[in-house]
Amino acid sequence: MKSFLAQTTGIGLGTLTLRLVEPTFSWGSVIRGRLELSLTEPTEADALIVGLRARQRNIRVGRTRSGVQRVGSSNPMLFDFKQVVEGPGTYRTPAYDFALPVPEQPQVGAAGLPEELVDAGRVVQLLTGQVSIPPTWQVYAALKIPWRVNVKTDVDVQLRS
Repeated sequence: MKSFLAQTTGIGLGTLTLRLVEPTFSWGSVIRGRLELSLTEPTEADALIVGLRARQRNIRVGRTRSGVQRVGSSNPMLFDFKQVVEGPGTYRTPAYDFALPVPEQPQVGAAGLPEELVDAGRVVQLLTGQVSIPPTWQVYAALKIPWRVNVKTDVDVQLRS
């Protein structure tokens, strides 16, 4: 018999495996893969989702008024697209194939600005001690379970220009 904590939170409910046909993709392509559930018991869920996201790490270096060096960082979301693979129902162990469209390459720079302004922004970043690391891309999946911890996973992928 499962503990009360496991029954109420969903911790230890099982695993979700994300398998991709290929870990590298191009703008405008389609990411294909398979989601494999392995749950310890049949589970009511709102949806099984898969998505693509990009985050960019920004590092700021500066000094306080007293001259002490300070380093800060942020990791904002640049892109997040998700789609429902399967809707509400009872889930246990089946596998689900998916096809996730990748957007077309944007014709403008970051934040929708023309490339010349983005280049000027990079110069300002260097002068002010801020560095932006190239974005990291992930394909992620989750079984959305109401009132419990979601079963989820993610895989790092590469973007070819």
